[in-house]
Amino acid sequence: MQHDSVADELVSIGARVARIAFPHDVPDEVYRCAAADALAHAATDPLVGLRIRRALEQIREPDASDELLLTWLEGQTDEDWFRAFRQLVIPSIYGDPAVWARIGYEGPSHHLGGYLHRGFNDLTWLPEPRIAESTEPMIEIGPDHTLGDGEPW
Repeated sequence: MQHDSVADELVSIGARVARIAFPHDVPDEVYRCAAADALAHAATDPLVGLRIRRALEQIREPDASDELLLTWLEGQTDEDWFRAFRQLVIPSIYGDPAVWARIGYEGPSHHLGGYLHRGFNDLTWLPEPRIAESTEPMIEIGPDHTLGDGEPW
């Protein structure tokens, strides 16, 4: 029973860290799921899992303000645990339809035939592309593949 409460506390702390790192007006459950997924995935690599757990266990002040936690996290951005945790929560957070609605992403479009013929090909601010083939000669860039006498090897 104690193990479950410790895991639940880490998920809660991880969810708070995820919300502060990626603030969106979405339900807390999005961040709880992201933190739970991240901790479960991190557990498959003992070293990464241990680093993340130890760092999250340092955040034991439930009454600490978000500003104080943000300041601490800003000092952690180059730490291995934070980079790993961040990479683990991003897919869960931005793969959630609740987040899609808040950031204006309509979701996958393959079942609708893609984006091209649904109003997303209106790039009027770009210049018209050049259709004609260029007459400029192509210059090879790269290592010289000759034997020194001009003959290719």
